[in-house]
Amino acid sequence: MIISYISIIVIALVVIALILCIISMKSKKRGGEPVSPMATVYETDDEYIQKMTALYGEPKNVITSTSLTSPTRSRPLLFYPDELVIDGTKIPKASVKDITFNNSANPYMVNDYQIVLTTTLPEQELFHITVGNDLDRAKDIMQFMRNSLL
Repeated sequence: MIISYISIIVIALVVIALILCIISMKSKKRGGEPVSPMATVYETDDEYIQKMTALYGEPKNVITSTSLTSPTRSRPLLFYPDELVIDGTKIPKASVKDITFNNSANPYMVNDYQIVLTTTLPEQELFHITVGNDLDRAKDIMQFMRNSLL
């Protein structure tokens, strides 16, 4: 009887120690401050837009394609009179073949809607732009892109 109480106490202490180790490792990784995954991978949207404006000039339109509720994020789309910039890649209007959208969800995960841009560029024929879980937003952005590029 005493051995079973001791084993329960030992197991509880091991679980508590494991939880404390995980919390400690996460706080060391953050450096004491909460870290956004976007902050470590990409610059802010404003910095990205300023960088692209310095490279390609002032865009005619800028669209942020990602909704606020989306777990993933895409960079803003920059529209120029004869081209589009997606994630730093310049796409001439003449090379756009088709623009559509799809739901990338599967039976195991609820994923975002994506706008799919098909081009004649040899280095990358397909561009997938994450929109989020809003069907109407996906349709609106796709229609805006079609009106601007096709």
